[in-house]
Amino acid sequence: MLRIGGMLHLNKFIPRQLLTQIHPLTYWFFGADEKDERELLRAIIEQASPAFVKWAINIFLQWHGDFENTRLFRIHGANDKLLPLHNRQVDYCVIGGGHFMVYTKSEEISKIIDDIVKQ
Repeated sequence: MLRIGGMLHLNKFIPRQLLTQIHPLTYWFFGADEKDERELLRAIIEQASPAFVKWAINIFLQWHGDFENTRLFRIHGANDKLLPLHNRQVDYCVIGGGHFMVYTKSEEISKIIDDIVKQ
């Protein structure tokens, strides 16, 4: 869905002010289900610079994932609604992990990173 919007350059038509506002589906897309998760996400979004958010969206939509001769470890949430897993090749798939899983699944993510560092 995001890629199609990027191909159509729809992101250029989003008013900057809207980029730092909470929308009805924001929590669902990010996988922030609990009250503390929603409060943290709200604070992050509201405090973000609209210019930075617009820049980040543009960079993401232009990225093609080409990291030649670089060893990457891909950690992906199985329930990520912003960047769905589909057929992505990942090294670690976090069951129940959404886009906000660095917070909601922090212990599991930390263990994965510890395992990677030990390799």
